[in-house]
Amino acid sequence: MDVNHLLLLLGEKIGLRDLKLNDSGVCAIIFDEKTTLAVEPNEQQIFLYTVLKDSINLLNREDLEFFLAANLFGQNTGGCTLAIDNLLGQLILFKVLKISDELDAGIFLQAFEQLYDQTKKWQETLKTSNQAISSINNIFLSA
Repeated sequence: MDVNHLLLLLGEKIGLRDLKLNDSGVCAIIFDEKTTLAVEPNEQQIFLYTVLKDSINLLNREDLEFFLAANLFGQNTGGCTLAIDNLLGQLILFKVLKISDELDAGIFLQAFEQLYDQTKKWQETLKTSNQAISSINNIFLSA
């Protein structure tokens, strides 16, 4: 399925008309002042992602261990993946969809919604990451 077609369907669902890839092949959607989700395809995959933190050098070892533990099998990330972009120094949350005959609008929209929900959850977690480390069980029992 064509990515621009999927973006048009997404745009209809969220009330943004004419969503499409820009000249760089990316569609960045800003939901509020702190939530931006991007859609970036290549020939085989569609990457859905967000930058959770711009300066990972502000994260300490305990924070990083916390994020790695939460990342295990996607159980505390709603099937998304947490990663560090060493080149840009960012903490990223992403999902990857394989472009295939099975990829349809429903799968794409569900993956986008999962990423959005997890982005909001992780933004809140990052606000209180020091508290989160000491109370990991309380944060993720509702996940």
